[in-house]
Amino acid sequence: LQLDELTIQLPHLNLPIGEVTVAVRPEAIMLDPRPEATGIPGTVHKAVYLGSHLEYEIKSAVGELFVIDPLGTEIIAEGHPVRLQVRERGVNLVQD
Repeated sequence: LQLDELTIQLPHLNLPIGEVTVAVRPEAIMLDPRPEATGIPGTVHKAVYLGSHLEYEIKSAVGELFVIDPLGTEIIAEGHPVRLQVRERGVNLVQD
């Protein structure tokens, strides 16, 4: 699966090569604020600490994304650039 600058290896799903709709669970998206990080470029639009997790709204080249970080120890400030990676688990494809 190719999403902007990110390539994700997924199990074979018997879908023909072509356009698909991608559904990603919010906790499957990982944010990396380091300038040298790789992945889809984005910017933190909103960041909220909710005790047990952090919630983010990210503006990116692939659209606006809602991200849940259950392990977040430090909040990434609004307006900060980030790179997005996606875990294989939590990604579903639907043929267009």
